Amino acid sequence: MRGCHWNLLLAGLLAVMACTKDSGSTDAGRRAKRAKRDAGATTVADVPRPTSASSAQLKIALDSGADLAARRAALAELKRLRDPNVIFPLITAAQQETGLQAEFQSTITGLNAGEYLADQIDNGDLAAKQRATLAAFFVKDEVLVEALIDALADPDVVVRTQTASALRAAGDPRAVEPLSRVLGQDPDPDVRTAAAQALATLGGPAAQAALSQAEANEKDEFVKGVIKRAREPR
Repeated sequence: MRGCHWNLLLAGLLAVMACTKDSGSTDAGRRAKRAKRDAGATTVADVPRPTSASSAQLKIALDSGADLAARRAALAELKRLRDPNVIFPLITAAQQETGLQAEFQSTITGLNAGEYLADQIDNGDLAAKQRATLAAFFVKDEVLVEALIDALADPDVVVRTQTASALRAAGDPRAVEPLSRVLGQDPDPDVRTAAAQALATLGGPAAQAALSQAEANEKDEFVKGVIKRAREPR
């Protein structure tokens, strides 16, 4: 990432998020992006900037052409500086990193990314919630799961859709019951689609029962097709 300014990385996070979803979620992801745009979506300029000291270390850490020892030292310094504003670019870079992925993950964990994202989801404005629920797809943390479960009731459709996808990635069985309610009750088809895909991934008798009931009651043909595929043996 030589020469790449850190503030371009949120766009990379969006691209990586899209690539991690299976083909069944492509249409839902496209519609969620449109809804995000229509709602006054987060822009790169909205992302909080690191301090100058953190920014200097971040530049070294993200430079794939730099010496590995220097990059490791920069990551260790970022952990020491404890600047939460480096969390988003580090999460993005970790998805594309090959040589130092473990070190990136250790730094993200050391910065308490799960608690930070949970706080953004619980207390942030709409832009912060949208950023945090998107990034949550790549962070596993029990506190974050609790915040995501609460966010399934958020009034914003993008937050709810991204939250269901993040719970799918988290793989925590605590999410089965709330996702089942969302699948049966949420008024937005994108959210129900994401909930169905999450339940299919989480699996288990309760998830399968929720999918079966939802398939019988679902009126949207696209969502009904997603639920049907979700119920098929893998």
